Amino acid sequence: MAQYAYQKFVAAAKPNDPQAQSALWETYQIQRDRKDYEGAVATLSQIRSAPNVDADLVMESYYRESEVRLTAGRPDESLSVWEKMRGMKPAGSQYRLQALIKLGEAYEKAGDNASAADVYDDLAKTGPKDTAKAAAARAAVLRKSSGGVKPDARKSAPRQTPDVDGQVPPEGGRTQVMPSDEEKPKAVKKAPAKSSAKGRRGAERAKPTNAEPALPGMSE
Repeated sequence: MAQYAYQKFVAAAKPNDPQAQSALWETYQIQRDRKDYEGAVATLSQIRSAPNVDADLVMESYYRESEVRLTAGRPDESLSVWEKMRGMKPAGSQYRLQALIKLGEAYEKAGDNASAADVYDDLAKTGPKDTAKAAAARAAVLRKSSGGVKPDARKSAPRQTPDVDGQVPPEGGRTQVMPSDEEKPKAVKKAPAKSSAKGRRGAERAKPTNAEPALPGMSE
């Protein structure tokens, strides 16, 4: 009933109505909780298609989509979303950076160290200090293990999408860039913050309850 009420409100809302965006986020969360993964992905697409949506919100919607696809047991689709985010801006978005970390980890688990090193090189250029330092070090190790292949030497070769499902993570379930999930602090519930983005000024947006990406070296 709640999902229907939110969807009905969105359908009747005027363009740029900030409350409609809040209703969409609530709809997405309900769909995800009910394991309606296709519906959740469709709602995220609707969120980022809204008029005057800000770039970081678009980035978040893609990151949440990757989570949904991973939860649905489709890791290759999640990898495709992370690859898409790699070419998006703002480059310093926490959602893009976390996507790069997950993308690098996926390539490592698939044994594609050269591709993982490329991703970590990107992370080293755009991430916060501590993350950038760790990413650069990991890229150097991986590139050495793959014979020192540089990105330019592989431009003409098509990149194969690795099968990341069922692979055993290196080093006890983690990479050198990020700690394991068990070591990450539990998400702290936050009250909805007022947005200052164009088209949503002064409006409260309901945030998903999923933990936001936490990157080493990022200020709280």
